[in-house]
Amino acid sequence: MANDSIGYEAAIHELEEIIAALESGETDVDRLAEKVHRAAALIALCKARLQGAEKEVEDALRALEAQAAD
Repeated sequence: MANDSIGYEAAIHELEEIIAALESGETDVDRLAEKVHRAAALIALCKARLQGAEKEVEDALRALEAQAAD
């Protein structure tokens, strides 16, 4: 699983590196599964971070709307 302490930007950068390695065709078969599993974990981490950010923005907007209604 991806390390939860890794930031979103670092996860995206690592994903880009994995993609480049896979596209180059230089990844040996023994490491292929490892890279795919790492990429899947990084994608899950990024998705969770994006969903968390979306919820925070929605909560902030609701709070602003509630203040404006008062």
